[in-house]
Amino acid sequence: MQYGYNADDRESASVAHIYGQNLAAAESMTAAAAPFAWYPAILKPTADQEFLNGINRIVIHESAHQPLIDKKPGLTLGPFGQWFNRNETWANQAGA
Repeated sequence: MQYGYNADDRESASVAHIYGQNLAAAESMTAAAAPFAWYPAILKPTADQEFLNGINRIVIHESAHQPLIDKKPGLTLGPFGQWFNRNETWANQAGA
């Protein structure tokens, strides 16, 4: 699986610094296509690179509301976003 860091994180962190803000937030770990194909080991390098670029607050793109336990997989955004929800294959291995 190929991933990249095509974002403007350094610019965002720089602007936060210029304006005296102690938080520089950015959307992170967002996928396009391949629902449920991304997992923490693949997502971590993206977050690490964003921290190196000066981002210190990660914003999760999507976490679908799933009021019904028997309805899966609970996707609401089509091919966009990373699905952080209880139907991930690795969800029961993750903490709260």
